[in-house]
Amino acid sequence: MSPVPKAAFVGMLLFCLCPGHRTALRAQAVHVPTRCMCSKFQEKVSPRFIMDFQIIEKGAHCDRHEIILTVKQRRGQRETCLDSSKRQGKNLLHCWKRHRKDPRKQRHCMKRGQ
Repeated sequence: MSPVPKAAFVGMLLFCLCPGHRTALRAQAVHVPTRCMCSKFQEKVSPRFIMDFQIIEKGAHCDRHEIILTVKQRRGQRETCLDSSKRQGKNLLHCWKRHRKDPRKQRHCMKRGQ
């Protein structure tokens, strides 16, 4: 084997085995919010208009749980934030925590009376 292919092989081997390279690729795939996503909150939303919801847990970026609802309207849909300190927000958050391991059961949380 000539020295050039050996050097290329060693370079490729080091590139593939370098832990920093793999960490950089993984870090690009994770989105971490740097601030709260919600600035305005609604106290209550009719359960029949809720199509989907997303909960962002409190952390270093925000000091409260954020509940982002996808609500259907006459002309499509929009996202709105539900106040997690009010009754509907507390009930939805509690249900979500109970069913955290089974996403199929989380749809149950959107039903009327939750």
